[in-house]
Amino acid sequence: TRIGNNAFEDCDLTSIKIPSSVKSIGNYAFCGCRGLERVTISDDTRDMGCGTFSECSSLTSITIPNGVTEIGSCAFNGADMDSIVTSSLVTKINSMSIGNTEATKITIGKNVERIARDAFSGSTNLEYLKFEKSGTWVFRNDDGDIQKSFNMSDPYTNVDNFFDVVGSGYWSK
Repeated sequence: TRIGNNAFEDCDLTSIKIPSSVKSIGNYAFCGCRGLERVTISDDTRDMGCGTFSECSSLTSITIPNGVTEIGSCAFNGADMDSIVTSSLVTKINSMSIGNTEATKITIGKNVERIARDAFSGSTNLEYLKFEKSGTWVFRNDDGDIQKSFNMSDPYTNVDNFFDVVGSGYWSK
């Protein structure tokens, strides 16, 4: 079962619980639901499309369920989140996935292998990223050339150190 693209866009929902029968949430499915405060997503959900919860200004926190492996572009763009925890299965955080939020810290799951340079763009309150697994990250430009490397020995990383890069590209392990 799938929740279709734009299915509940701009609805007056305050709380949703997505059951285990839903495997996929379409693009912009809950976009603009400004009163949405609580979301529970089953671990059986595998895919969250682009802009799924963008502009949900009352949504203050979310835990990405264990079934999701990739956070779609702009998935939470403009949501007023205080904190975001990615599941242990998420491997990729796309462009503007968590952009323009109020989050001060974001927990990056141990299996994340790729983070778009602008994944958190506009999240001006973001101070720290917490990495569940240490290791070396490299920034590659769009051509795949390494521009910068960063050794993650401390699980809490100041975002200024991590995102102090110029141009388009992505971070990878």
